Amino acid sequence: MSGDVRWPASRFYWAVLDVGSLPKARRATTEQLGYLLEPFLPEPLEAVHATFVRVSPAAFVACVLPVRVLEKEVPPEMTTLGPESAPSFVPPIDVSRIDLLTGRFEPAALRRARRRWTAQVAAIAALALGMVICGLERRVAALEARRTEIAKESETVFRESLGYRDGRLPAELQLEAELRSLRVTRRSDVPVVAARDASVELSRVLAAWPEGAPARTESLDVGPDGMQLRAQVATNDDAQRLAQALAAVPTWRLELPGVQPTSGGVELRLQWTREEGP
Repeated sequence: MSGDVRWPASRFYWAVLDVGSLPKARRATTEQLGYLLEPFLPEPLEAVHATFVRVSPAAFVACVLPVRVLEKEVPPEMTTLGPESAPSFVPPIDVSRIDLLTGRFEPAALRRARRRWTAQVAAIAALALGMVICGLERRVAALEARRTEIAKESETVFRESLGYRDGRLPAELQLEAELRSLRVTRRSDVPVVAARDASVELSRVLAAWPEGAPARTESLDVGPDGMQLRAQVATNDDAQRLAQALAAVPTWRLELPGVQPTSGGVELRLQWTREEGP
């Protein structure tokens, strides 16, 4: 027997259901259609199995068979069951759309085929997903390996070409710190002070030193804006004579001298400040 079976229309119960009175006629449920069908049936609704086909926005055609017929007269190899034609009172309808082997009467072969198809689709989807994940992981691993390689190459450049040594900071941070230091030391707005020759200032002090003034110089500090002299002389007169002579050093102004008696004589302290440039 062929899997697609068609019986005469007289073997089925038929009804045209008006769903215009339903709240949502365009979305009528099987349960609602069953309640509308029940008055037209010669048997209880629970004893029949129906399929519904919409023929207009407000109407359905119901094709019905008793459950006992489906249980006793439908062989296992049958895959579809419907009418050959429709009664004259039924609106024009494509009867090939009607199949009573649905729901709990769906053939076991179709259920098995559906389960196999679902399992195959799930397996294919899982395989595709696995391949995508594997590809992404390989790409991430390749990028990570390349990143590590670039980091090592940069470290080699920093340490071999630029001469950096191992330290607490990474080589790139050492380079950044040095660049900042170079920017600070090479700023164009930092004033440049011309260096002064200390020997010139020293020669001026020695030129003003009086002849025959015995003294033991302990220190003479020459700076760009000031000079300091600390010396030991025998008496206060010697200290006064030396201070008066050294007050004439050109371009320098002598501050008030400092004199302090010591066990070996007198300590003289002189301090100059610059009056003008050389």
